[in-house]
Amino acid sequence: MSAKGVPPPKGAGKGKAPDGVKGGPTYKEQKEAELTAKEDQLSAEAGFKGKDSLTAEESRIIEEKHTEEAGSGEYEKFSPKRGYFACRKCGNPVYSFQAKFDSGCGWPAFDKCYAGSIVTRPETDGTGRVEITCAQCGGHLGHVFVEVGNVGVRSDQRHCANSMALQYVKHEPPDNVAEEVILELPAPVSAVAGATPNGNNSDRGSLQAKLLLETQGDGATFPQVGDSVAIHYTGTLLVSDAQFDTSRDGDPFEFEVGAGTVIKGWDEGIRQLPLGALGHLMVPAALGYGERGMPGTIPPNSDLVFEVELISINGKKVSKDSRPDEPTGAGLLHRGLSARLRPAVVGLLRDRPVDPLRYLHTQLQGAGSTTEDSSPALAIAVRPEDYVTRVQPLLTEMVAAVHNSGMAQHQDKALEIMLSWLEQNAGRRLPD
Repeated sequence: MSAKGVPPPKGAGKGKAPDGVKGGPTYKEQKEAELTAKEDQLSAEAGFKGKDSLTAEESRIIEEKHTEEAGSGEYEKFSPKRGYFACRKCGNPVYSFQAKFDSGCGWPAFDKCYAGSIVTRPETDGTGRVEITCAQCGGHLGHVFVEVGNVGVRSDQRHCANSMALQYVKHEPPDNVAEEVILELPAPVSAVAGATPNGNNSDRGSLQAKLLLETQGDGATFPQVGDSVAIHYTGTLLVSDAQFDTSRDGDPFEFEVGAGTVIKGWDEGIRQLPLGALGHLMVPAALGYGERGMPGTIPPNSDLVFEVELISINGKKVSKDSRPDEPTGAGLLHRGLSARLRPAVVGLLRDRPVDPLRYLHTQLQGAGSTTEDSSPALAIAVRPEDYVTRVQPLLTEMVAAVHNSGMAQHQDKALEIMLSWLEQNAGRRLPD
Protein backbone atom coordinates (compact mmCIF):
# COMPACT_ATOMS: atom_id res chain seq x y z
CA MET A 1 0.00 0.00 0.00
CA SER A 2 1.41 3.46 -0.90
CA ALA A 3 -0.30 5.03 2.12
CA LYS A 4 -2.59 3.61 4.78
CA GLY A 5 -5.86 2.61 3.13
CA VAL A 6 -4.77 3.87 -0.30
CA PRO A 7 -3.92 1.30 -3.00
CA PRO A 8 -0.78 1.84 -5.08
CA PRO A 9 -1.15 3.12 -8.65
CA LYS A 10 -1.99 0.51 -11.29
CA GLY A 11 1.16 -1.14 -12.55
CA ALA A 12 3.15 -0.33 -9.44
CA GLY A 13 5.83 -2.91 -8.86
CA LYS A 14 5.69 -4.08 -12.47
CA GLY A 15 7.72 -3.37 -15.56
CA LYS A 16 11.35 -2.72 -16.22
CA ALA A 17 13.62 -1.22 -13.57
CA PRO A 18 14.89 2.30 -14.31
CA ASP A 19 18.21 2.57 -16.15
CA GLY A 20 21.13 2.01 -13.81
CA VAL A 21 18.96 0.30 -11.18
CA LYS A 22 19.16 -3.46 -10.86
CA GLY A 23 15.75 -5.00 -10.32
CA GLY A 24 15.45 -7.52 -7.46
CA PRO A 25 13.39 -10.70 -7.51
CA THR A 26 9.63 -10.31 -7.62
CA TYR A 27 7.53 -11.45 -4.67
CA LYS A 28 6.52 -14.57 -6.62
CA GLU A 29 10.14 -15.38 -7.45
CA GLN A 30 11.13 -14.90 -3.81
CA LYS A 31 8.41 -17.26 -2.55
CA GLU A 32 9.34 -19.87 -5.17
CA ALA A 33 12.97 -19.68 -4.07
CA GLU A 34 11.95 -20.07 -0.42
CA LEU A 35 9.85 -23.15 -1.26
CA THR A 36 12.70 -24.70 -3.27
CA ALA A 37 15.05 -24.17 -0.32
CA LYS A 38 12.48 -25.75 2.01
CA GLU A 39 12.14 -28.76 -0.31
CA ASP A 40 15.92 -29.16 -0.37
CA GLN A 41 16.07 -28.91 3.44
CA LEU A 42 13.36 -31.53 4.15
CA SER A 43 14.17 -34.00 1.37
CA ALA A 44 15.82 -37.37 1.66
CA GLU A 45 18.22 -38.57 -1.01
CA ALA A 46 16.95 -40.04 -4.29
CA GLY A 47 15.98 -43.70 -3.98
CA PHE A 48 15.13 -43.39 -0.27
CA LYS A 49 14.72 -46.91 1.20
CA GLY A 50 13.67 -46.02 4.74
CA LYS A 51 15.58 -45.02 7.85
CA ASP A 52 18.22 -47.37 9.23
CA SER A 53 16.75 -46.89 12.70
CA LEU A 54 13.79 -44.95 14.05
CA THR A 55 14.00 -42.46 16.88
CA ALA A 56 12.00 -43.23 20.02
CA GLU A 57 9.30 -40.75 18.98
CA GLU A 58 9.12 -42.10 15.41
CA SER A 59 8.78 -45.63 16.79
CA ARG A 60 6.01 -44.46 19.11
CA ILE A 61 4.06 -43.14 16.14
CA ILE A 62 4.78 -45.80 13.51
CA GLU A 63 5.08 -48.99 15.54
CA GLU A 64 3.03 -48.23 18.66
CA LYS A 65 0.28 -46.43 16.70
CA HIS A 66 0.25 -43.18 18.65
CA THR A 67 -0.69 -39.78 17.20
CA GLU A 68 1.59 -36.74 17.15
CA GLU A 69 0.29 -33.51 18.66
CA ALA A 70 -1.89 -31.42 16.34
CA GLY A 71 0.05 -28.67 14.57
CA SER A 72 3.45 -30.07 15.58
CA GLY A 73 4.39 -31.92 12.38
CA GLU A 74 6.99 -30.55 9.96
CA TYR A 75 4.83 -31.36 6.92
CA GLU A 76 1.48 -29.93 8.08
CA LYS A 77 1.91 -26.57 6.31
CA PHE A 78 4.43 -27.83 3.76
CA SER A 79 3.07 -27.95 0.17
CA PRO A 80 5.87 -28.91 -2.22
CA LYS A 81 5.75 -28.52 -6.01
CA ARG A 82 7.74 -31.67 -6.80
CA GLY A 83 8.57 -35.08 -5.41
CA TYR A 84 6.61 -37.49 -3.19
CA PHE A 85 6.10 -38.68 0.38
CA ALA A 86 7.31 -42.15 1.43
CA CYS A 87 6.87 -44.32 4.51
CA ARG A 88 9.63 -43.17 6.85
CA LYS A 89 10.25 -46.70 8.13
CA CYS A 90 10.66 -48.61 4.84
CA GLY A 91 10.73 -46.01 2.03
CA ASN A 92 7.55 -47.25 0.30
CA PRO A 93 6.21 -44.33 -1.86
CA VAL A 94 2.76 -43.39 -0.55
CA TYR A 95 1.70 -39.91 -1.75
CA SER A 96 2.60 -37.64 -4.66
CA PHE A 97 3.21 -33.96 -4.05
CA GLN A 98 -0.05 -33.24 -5.91
CA ALA A 99 -2.00 -35.17 -3.26
CA LYS A 100 -1.03 -32.79 -0.44
CA PHE A 101 -3.55 -30.13 0.57
CA ASP A 102 -4.14 -27.81 3.54
CA SER A 103 -7.21 -29.05 5.41
CA GLY A 104 -6.68 -27.07 8.61
CA CYS A 105 -7.04 -30.28 10.64
CA GLY A 106 -3.63 -30.01 12.34
CA TRP A 107 -1.96 -32.89 10.44
CA PRO A 108 -0.69 -33.38 6.86
CA ALA A 109 -3.66 -34.10 4.59
CA PHE A 110 -3.76 -35.93 1.24
CA ASP A 111 -6.61 -36.60 -1.20
CA LYS A 112 -5.22 -39.69 -3.02
CA CYS A 113 -2.46 -42.27 -2.59
CA TYR A 114 -0.37 -44.44 -4.90
CA ALA A 115 -2.21 -47.66 -5.83
CA GLY A 116 -1.23 -50.54 -3.55
CA SER A 117 0.71 -48.34 -1.11
CA ILE A 118 -1.81 -48.37 1.76
CA VAL A 119 -3.79 -50.99 3.68
CA THR A 120 -6.98 -49.90 5.46
CA ARG A 121 -8.36 -51.33 8.66
CA PRO A 122 -11.54 -50.24 10.48
CA GLU A 123 -10.93 -49.35 14.12
CA THR A 124 -12.69 -51.55 16.67
CA ASP A 125 -13.20 -48.78 19.25
CA GLY A 126 -16.61 -47.78 17.92
CA THR A 127 -15.49 -44.39 16.58
CA GLY A 128 -15.98 -45.40 12.93
CA ARG A 129 -12.42 -44.37 12.06
CA VAL A 130 -10.42 -46.22 9.41
CA GLU A 131 -6.71 -46.69 10.07
CA ILE A 132 -4.22 -46.46 7.18
CA THR A 133 -0.98 -48.46 7.33
CA CYS A 134 1.95 -48.90 4.97
CA ALA A 135 1.32 -51.88 2.67
CA GLN A 136 5.01 -52.78 2.68
CA CYS A 137 5.99 -52.71 6.37
CA GLY A 138 2.66 -52.34 8.18
CA GLY A 139 3.72 -49.10 9.86
CA HIS A 140 0.94 -46.87 11.20
CA LEU A 141 0.43 -43.77 9.04
CA GLY A 142 -2.79 -42.25 10.40
CA HIS A 143 -6.48 -42.40 9.48
CA VAL A 144 -8.63 -41.66 6.44
CA PHE A 145 -11.89 -39.71 6.62
CA VAL A 146 -14.66 -38.93 4.14
CA GLU A 147 -15.40 -35.20 3.88
CA VAL A 148 -17.58 -33.89 1.07
CA GLY A 149 -16.95 -30.35 -0.11
CA ASN A 150 -13.26 -29.65 0.52
CA VAL A 151 -12.25 -26.99 -2.00
CA GLY A 152 -9.50 -27.63 -4.55
CA VAL A 153 -9.06 -31.35 -3.85
CA ARG A 154 -9.53 -34.35 -6.15
CA SER A 155 -11.59 -36.64 -3.92
CA ASP A 156 -13.86 -36.67 -0.87
CA GLN A 157 -11.19 -38.46 1.15
CA ARG A 158 -8.84 -36.82 3.63
CA HIS A 159 -5.85 -38.97 4.54
CA CYS A 160 -4.85 -37.56 7.93
CA ALA A 161 -1.24 -38.71 8.36
CA ASN A 162 1.46 -38.16 10.95
CA SER A 163 4.47 -36.18 9.73
CA MET A 164 6.74 -38.56 11.64
CA ALA A 165 5.37 -41.52 9.69
CA LEU A 166 6.36 -39.93 6.36
CA GLN A 167 9.53 -38.82 4.61
CA TYR A 168 9.52 -36.20 1.87
CA VAL A 169 11.67 -36.90 -1.20
CA LYS A 170 12.09 -34.08 -3.73
CA HIS A 171 13.05 -36.43 -6.56
CA GLU A 172 10.83 -38.37 -8.96
CA PRO A 173 9.33 -41.56 -7.47
CA PRO A 174 10.67 -44.94 -8.68
CA ASP A 175 9.57 -46.07 -12.13
CA ASN A 176 7.46 -48.90 -10.72
CA VAL A 177 5.20 -46.57 -8.70
CA ALA A 178 1.57 -47.00 -9.77
CA GLU A 179 -0.97 -44.30 -10.52
CA GLU A 180 -2.79 -42.42 -7.79
CA VAL A 181 -6.12 -43.82 -6.63
CA ILE A 182 -9.02 -43.13 -4.28
CA LEU A 183 -9.11 -45.80 -1.59
CA GLU A 184 -11.95 -48.27 -1.33
CA LEU A 185 -12.90 -47.97 2.32
CA PRO A 186 -14.15 -50.83 4.49
CA ALA A 187 -17.36 -50.54 6.47
CA PRO A 188 -16.71 -49.27 10.02
CA VAL A 189 -16.84 -51.81 12.84
CA SER A 190 -19.51 -51.03 15.45
CA ALA A 191 -19.83 -47.59 13.90
CA VAL A 192 -21.73 -44.94 15.77
CA ALA A 193 -25.22 -44.77 14.30
CA GLY A 194 -25.81 -41.46 12.57
CA ALA A 195 -22.20 -40.33 12.82
CA THR A 196 -20.20 -39.19 9.86
CA PRO A 197 -16.72 -40.69 9.34
CA ASN A 198 -14.92 -37.60 10.64
CA GLY A 199 -16.36 -38.01 14.11
CA ASN A 200 -19.13 -35.47 13.68
CA ASN A 201 -22.84 -36.10 13.42
CA SER A 202 -25.01 -35.39 10.40
CA ASP A 203 -28.36 -36.12 12.09
CA ARG A 204 -28.68 -32.72 13.70
CA GLY A 205 -32.23 -32.83 15.07
CA SER A 206 -32.79 -30.41 17.96
CA LEU A 207 -29.42 -28.80 18.67
CA GLN A 208 -27.94 -26.64 21.38
CA ALA A 209 -24.59 -25.04 22.04
CA LYS A 210 -23.23 -26.27 25.39
CA LEU A 211 -21.25 -24.08 27.79
CA LEU A 212 -18.86 -25.29 30.51
CA LEU A 213 -17.95 -22.45 32.88
CA GLU A 214 -14.35 -22.07 34.05
CA THR A 215 -14.79 -18.82 36.03
CA GLN A 216 -17.92 -17.43 37.70
CA GLY A 217 -18.01 -13.88 36.31
CA ASP A 218 -20.54 -11.76 38.21
CA GLY A 219 -22.96 -14.72 38.18
CA ALA A 220 -25.97 -12.48 37.54
CA THR A 221 -25.72 -10.41 34.35
CA PHE A 222 -26.34 -12.28 31.09
CA PRO A 223 -26.50 -10.98 27.49
CA GLN A 224 -29.95 -10.57 25.94
CA VAL A 225 -31.07 -10.30 22.31
CA GLY A 226 -30.14 -6.85 21.03
CA ASP A 227 -27.25 -6.34 23.46
CA SER A 228 -23.85 -5.37 22.11
CA VAL A 229 -21.19 -7.68 23.56
CA ALA A 230 -17.39 -7.75 23.43
CA ILE A 231 -15.69 -11.11 23.82
CA HIS A 232 -12.27 -12.65 23.59
CA TYR A 233 -12.25 -16.10 22.03
CA THR A 234 -10.06 -18.94 20.80
CA GLY A 235 -11.60 -21.49 18.43
CA THR A 236 -10.47 -25.11 18.08
CA LEU A 237 -11.70 -28.19 16.21
CA LEU A 238 -13.33 -30.71 18.54
CA VAL A 239 -11.97 -33.72 16.66
CA SER A 240 -8.31 -32.64 16.83
CA ASP A 241 -8.09 -29.68 19.28
CA ALA A 242 -6.33 -27.76 16.47
CA GLN A 243 -6.69 -23.97 16.82
CA PHE A 244 -8.14 -22.15 13.81
CA ASP A 245 -8.77 -18.62 15.10
CA THR A 246 -8.30 -16.34 18.11
CA SER A 247 -8.89 -12.73 19.16
CA ARG A 248 -6.27 -12.89 21.90
CA ASP A 249 -3.66 -11.25 19.69
CA GLY A 250 -5.80 -8.12 19.26
CA ASP A 251 -8.94 -6.34 20.46
CA PRO A 252 -12.04 -8.18 21.71
CA PHE A 253 -14.58 -9.11 19.05
CA GLU A 254 -17.86 -7.15 19.20
CA PHE A 255 -21.28 -8.12 17.85
CA GLU A 256 -24.99 -7.69 18.51
CA VAL A 257 -26.61 -10.72 20.11
CA GLY A 258 -29.37 -12.24 17.98
CA ALA A 259 -28.68 -10.08 14.92
CA GLY A 260 -27.46 -13.04 12.83
CA THR A 261 -24.02 -11.53 12.22
CA VAL A 262 -22.22 -14.48 13.85
CA ILE A 263 -22.71 -18.25 13.73
CA LYS A 264 -25.87 -19.50 15.43
CA GLY A 265 -23.90 -21.30 18.10
CA TRP A 266 -22.49 -17.99 19.31
CA ASP A 267 -25.84 -16.20 19.23
CA GLU A 268 -27.28 -18.99 21.37
CA GLY A 269 -24.32 -19.91 23.55
CA ILE A 270 -23.11 -16.45 24.55
CA ARG A 271 -26.42 -15.87 26.35
CA GLN A 272 -25.40 -18.58 28.84
CA LEU A 273 -22.20 -16.71 29.82
CA PRO A 274 -22.26 -14.32 32.82
CA LEU A 275 -20.54 -10.95 32.49
CA GLY A 276 -16.80 -11.31 33.10
CA ALA A 277 -16.88 -15.11 32.97
CA LEU A 278 -14.62 -17.48 31.03
CA GLY A 279 -16.00 -20.70 29.60
CA HIS A 280 -15.75 -23.35 26.91
CA LEU A 281 -18.55 -23.29 24.34
CA MET A 282 -19.18 -26.44 22.30
CA VAL A 283 -20.82 -25.62 18.97
CA PRO A 284 -22.21 -28.48 16.82
CA ALA A 285 -21.44 -28.19 13.12
CA ALA A 286 -25.01 -27.27 12.14
CA LEU A 287 -24.81 -24.23 14.45
CA GLY A 288 -21.31 -23.40 13.22
CA TYR A 289 -20.04 -23.56 9.63
CA GLY A 290 -22.10 -26.57 8.55
CA GLU A 291 -21.49 -28.61 5.42
CA ARG A 292 -19.38 -25.90 3.76
CA GLY A 293 -16.94 -25.43 6.60
CA MET A 294 -14.34 -22.72 6.05
CA PRO A 295 -12.01 -23.80 3.21
CA GLY A 296 -8.44 -24.20 4.36
CA THR A 297 -9.36 -23.64 8.01
CA ILE A 298 -12.44 -25.57 9.15
CA PRO A 299 -13.33 -28.88 7.45
CA PRO A 300 -16.99 -29.49 6.50
CA ASN A 301 -19.31 -30.77 9.26
CA SER A 302 -16.88 -29.86 12.04
CA ASP A 303 -17.98 -29.58 15.66
CA LEU A 304 -16.13 -26.70 17.33
CA VAL A 305 -15.02 -25.64 20.81
CA PHE A 306 -14.53 -21.96 21.68
CA GLU A 307 -12.85 -20.62 24.79
CA VAL A 308 -14.91 -17.46 25.33
CA GLU A 309 -14.56 -14.60 27.81
CA LEU A 310 -17.35 -12.03 28.07
CA ILE A 311 -15.57 -8.67 28.45
CA SER A 312 -18.55 -6.29 28.33
CA ILE A 313 -22.29 -5.95 27.69
CA ASN A 314 -23.34 -2.63 26.12
CA GLY A 315 -20.00 -1.20 27.26
CA LYS A 316 -20.47 -2.30 30.87
CA LYS A 317 -17.64 -4.31 32.38
CA VAL A 318 -17.73 -6.46 35.48
CA SER A 319 -16.76 -5.00 38.83
CA LYS A 320 -13.60 -6.49 40.29
CA ASP A 321 -15.36 -6.47 43.67
CA SER A 322 -17.54 -9.33 42.43
CA ARG A 323 -14.43 -11.53 42.05
CA PRO A 324 -15.21 -12.48 38.42
CA ASP A 325 -12.03 -14.58 38.15
CA GLU A 326 -13.13 -16.91 40.94
CA PRO A 327 -12.85 -20.34 39.30
CA THR A 328 -15.58 -22.92 39.31
CA GLY A 329 -14.61 -26.35 40.62
CA ALA A 330 -14.00 -27.49 37.05
CA GLY A 331 -12.05 -24.31 36.32
CA LEU A 332 -9.78 -24.77 39.32
CA LEU A 333 -8.98 -28.30 38.22
CA HIS A 334 -8.51 -27.25 34.59
CA ARG A 335 -5.95 -24.62 35.55
CA GLY A 336 -3.91 -27.10 37.53
CA LEU A 337 -4.07 -29.97 35.07
CA SER A 338 -4.76 -28.34 31.70
CA ALA A 339 -1.73 -29.89 29.97
CA ARG A 340 -3.02 -33.41 30.74
CA LEU A 341 -6.74 -32.98 31.34
CA ARG A 342 -7.62 -30.96 28.23
CA PRO A 343 -6.48 -33.52 25.60
CA ALA A 344 -8.11 -36.30 27.63
CA VAL A 345 -11.46 -34.48 27.74
CA VAL A 346 -11.20 -33.55 24.06
CA GLY A 347 -10.69 -37.24 23.28
CA LEU A 348 -13.64 -38.15 25.49
CA LEU A 349 -16.01 -35.82 23.61
CA ARG A 350 -14.66 -36.99 20.26
CA ASP A 351 -14.81 -40.76 20.91
CA ARG A 352 -17.86 -40.76 23.25
CA PRO A 353 -17.14 -44.10 24.99
CA VAL A 354 -19.78 -46.00 26.96
CA ASP A 355 -17.38 -46.14 29.92
CA PRO A 356 -16.10 -42.54 30.15
CA LEU A 357 -14.38 -42.95 33.51
CA ARG A 358 -12.25 -45.89 32.41
CA TYR A 359 -11.47 -43.96 29.21
CA LEU A 360 -10.27 -40.91 31.19
CA HIS A 361 -8.23 -43.13 33.51
CA THR A 362 -6.46 -44.68 30.50
CA GLN A 363 -5.89 -41.31 28.84
CA LEU A 364 -4.56 -39.57 31.95
CA GLN A 365 -2.22 -42.43 32.76
CA GLY A 366 -0.78 -42.06 29.25
CA ALA A 367 -0.67 -38.24 29.39
CA GLY A 368 -3.35 -37.92 26.72
CA SER A 369 -1.67 -40.15 24.14
CA THR A 370 -3.82 -41.89 21.59
CA THR A 371 -3.31 -45.65 21.46
CA GLU A 372 -5.14 -48.62 20.06
CA ASP A 373 -6.56 -49.36 23.53
CA SER A 374 -7.40 -45.78 24.52
CA SER A 375 -11.13 -46.32 24.04
CA PRO A 376 -11.87 -49.42 26.14
CA ALA A 377 -15.57 -49.52 25.37
CA LEU A 378 -17.68 -48.98 22.27
CA ALA A 379 -18.91 -45.48 21.59
CA ILE A 380 -22.57 -44.69 22.00
CA ALA A 381 -24.76 -43.30 19.23
CA VAL A 382 -25.27 -39.75 20.44
CA ARG A 383 -24.18 -36.33 19.26
CA PRO A 384 -21.22 -34.73 21.09
CA GLU A 385 -23.43 -32.03 22.64
CA ASP A 386 -25.86 -34.69 23.96
CA TYR A 387 -22.93 -36.72 25.28
CA VAL A 388 -21.80 -33.66 27.25
CA THR A 389 -25.18 -33.51 28.97
CA ARG A 390 -25.03 -37.19 29.93
CA VAL A 391 -21.41 -37.28 31.05
CA GLN A 392 -21.39 -33.97 32.92
CA PRO A 393 -22.84 -35.36 36.22
CA LEU A 394 -20.00 -37.90 36.38
CA LEU A 395 -17.39 -35.25 35.63
CA THR A 396 -18.92 -32.94 38.24
CA GLU A 397 -18.68 -35.74 40.81
CA MET A 398 -15.06 -36.36 39.85
CA VAL A 399 -14.20 -32.65 40.15
CA ALA A 400 -15.97 -32.48 43.54
CA ALA A 401 -13.88 -35.40 44.82
CA VAL A 402 -10.66 -33.58 43.95
CA HIS A 403 -11.93 -30.20 45.12
CA ASN A 404 -13.10 -31.55 48.48
CA SER A 405 -9.68 -33.08 49.07
CA GLY A 406 -8.21 -29.59 49.22
CA MET A 407 -5.54 -30.59 46.70
CA ALA A 408 -7.00 -29.07 43.53
CA GLN A 409 -4.19 -26.49 43.30
CA HIS A 410 -1.44 -29.10 43.73
CA GLN A 411 -1.01 -30.73 40.31
CA ASP A 412 0.63 -34.02 41.31
CA LYS A 413 -1.69 -34.66 44.26
CA ALA A 414 -4.77 -33.62 42.29
CA LEU A 415 -3.87 -36.03 39.51
CA GLU A 416 -3.23 -38.83 42.00
CA ILE A 417 -6.64 -38.31 43.64
CA MET A 418 -8.38 -38.07 40.28
CA LEU A 419 -6.80 -41.29 38.99
CA SER A 420 -7.76 -43.09 42.18
CA TRP A 421 -11.37 -41.90 41.92
CA LEU A 422 -11.56 -42.86 38.23
CA GLU A 423 -10.19 -46.33 38.94
CA GLN A 424 -12.70 -46.89 41.75
CA ASN A 425 -15.64 -45.71 39.64
CA ALA A 426 -14.71 -47.19 36.26
CA GLY A 427 -17.57 -49.21 34.82
CA ARG A 428 -20.35 -46.89 35.97
CA ARG A 429 -22.98 -46.38 33.29
CA LEU A 430 -23.77 -43.04 31.79
CA PRO A 431 -26.93 -41.43 33.20
CA ASP A 432 -29.86 -41.63 30.77
